[in-house]
Amino acid sequence: EVEPFAVHSGEDNAPSRPGLFAPPPLDGAHAGLAIVGGVFSGPTTDGSVEKMGYLEFRPSLVLDKTLSLDGFLGDALTSNGSEIIYGAGATVYLFPSWVLCPFVGIGGGGISIFPNSDSFVLKRQDLLLARAGGGLLFALRNRILVRLEVTNLTLFDSGSYQNAQTYSGGFGVYF
Repeated sequence: EVEPFAVHSGEDNAPSRPGLFAPPPLDGAHAGLAIVGGVFSGPTTDGSVEKMGYLEFRPSLVLDKTLSLDGFLGDALTSNGSEIIYGAGATVYLFPSWVLCPFVGIGGGGISIFPNSDSFVLKRQDLLLARAGGGLLFALRNRILVRLEVTNLTLFDSGSYQNAQTYSGGFGVYF
């Protein structure tokens, strides 16, 4: 049993509480999970841009403290129906020992657009997507991660392409 006694808070080697922020626990991590939400800004069938709610589930396989492989599954609810976004990519953590760790990522996958059941004109549509973005990652006490991210999505098929963006933030954990 060890009990510190006769220690004043101003002395060297005095016990202290950890700060509010910490570098993300990427060193020694094997996997992670993040749930983020925000805004999906994407094209509609009439050519205009609609901003809608967005939720994404992102599991990660951490290969090194600077690199992870990520899957993503997201859902954007539009006035015309639901848009399911799915795929995989890689994330590079630029300065993993910094408290505010910047990161960049690229990936690819698809988007499936499901019109509302009361829509007789719109049909289900499947497109490919390329994804690139970046953001900030930091940890709170008890290894709770906060992730802020902006991504650009290029949606395309054999004849056309369109751009969409996501602006999201959420929580995660590495273990």
